[in-house]
Amino acid sequence: MSTALASASPFTTAGSAAPGRLVLAIMVVALFNYLGARISLAPPDPSAILSGSNPVNTAIQAAVLLLGLGFALRHPGRVARLALAAWPFLLLFALAGASILWSQAPGQSLRRSVAVAAQMLFLFLMFSGLGLHRAMRFFLGVVLLTVALGLLEALLRPAIGFDEGFYSNAIRGVFLQKNGFGTALLHGMLALSFLMLAAGRLTGRHMAIALLLLVMLVLARSSTALVLALLVLGLTLAWLAARAGGAWLALLLLGVGGFTAAALGFAGAFGTEGFFDLLGKEETLTGRTDIWASVDRAIAQRPLLGHGFAAFWLQGLTPAELIWLDLQWPAPDSHSGWREVVLQLGWVGFAVLAAAAALSLAVALWRLAGPRRALGYWVLVLLLVGVIHANTEAALLRGDGLLILWVLGWLGLVAPEGARELARPG
Repeated sequence: MSTALASASPFTTAGSAAPGRLVLAIMVVALFNYLGARISLAPPDPSAILSGSNPVNTAIQAAVLLLGLGFALRHPGRVARLALAAWPFLLLFALAGASILWSQAPGQSLRRSVAVAAQMLFLFLMFSGLGLHRAMRFFLGVVLLTVALGLLEALLRPAIGFDEGFYSNAIRGVFLQKNGFGTALLHGMLALSFLMLAAGRLTGRHMAIALLLLVMLVLARSSTALVLALLVLGLTLAWLAARAGGAWLALLLLGVGGFTAAALGFAGAFGTEGFFDLLGKEETLTGRTDIWASVDRAIAQRPLLGHGFAAFWLQGLTPAELIWLDLQWPAPDSHSGWREVVLQLGWVGFAVLAAAAALSLAVALWRLAGPRRALGYWVLVLLLVGVIHANTEAALLRGDGLLILWVLGWLGLVAPEGARELARPG
């Protein structure tokens, strides 16, 4: 046996520092799960999330936790350094863990806090073992895997691959509903944007993947995600055009992108009947405004610290069931990222999240003047998308794709590895 093979561990391939095949396989399954994708034997039940636990999800989280602990035990110094760098996120999730003390469902808050700790270790492994570029390619690859599996579901098992009711002609693929698929596709576009910006040029492969993502967004009938994906692509092309000397094209793309962002922000905050008709939605944002009114009343009951991390939308708990009774259907969340944070962690939690976003904004702007300028610009695009998307969707506290990309982007901005990887044109 060669020395390289003898020294290889589950975390390394022979003769390199990259994760081994077993670890990579677990990482694929973990990312697949974090994106919200599921392989179902029967048509998925969107209300299943209300039960509070899922055996398959629990098994995956256990595998991720063991993987993360193994990495931490093997590389304690590296994990400690990355944890110190990611302190804004750890502060938020420390608050989530502390909410066990006042949570209305302490057991659920404890389980989700452990899952979040496992996810942070997983992200440290991704960043350290793959590097930022490979981690983004890996992320995009898993999104494309959900596309391939989703198309197979729609073709071979339409009862599972297509949504139900009013959106029965929308592909949901391997997700509980079509908006979950749309969100994953949007996050895939963000990962693609990073790769384009890091490369400093547009290639045929980039455009082919972008076109595929946009087509799938149309087939999923995920209007908001589609518009945001176009915004991401436009802002990315504007940067590349400006770097290539195409000032007028860059200004045009930035103008269109700015107008789109302003329109989405206004519509998300206030809404107009004509705007939502244009997107194929009703003025109440498919019933979201009704949910928001009920959620605001629940927030007022515990405004400072909230009802507890992941402890509100559960069967058997009076506050959530009162909302469901009022709505006449079991809403799985508040359909508002901002409200969901306040609902679970109160205005204290919202302040911590806002501080993390403000720090990310400040560091990204600072990096625009150095070798990490492309990453700084990408983080600005990601923050813009996150702010707009949070008006109508609530997934950040579940550890979804946006959180994964945000943490990876932050580590790229502040960790020394980011400087080494991104010291190139673009």
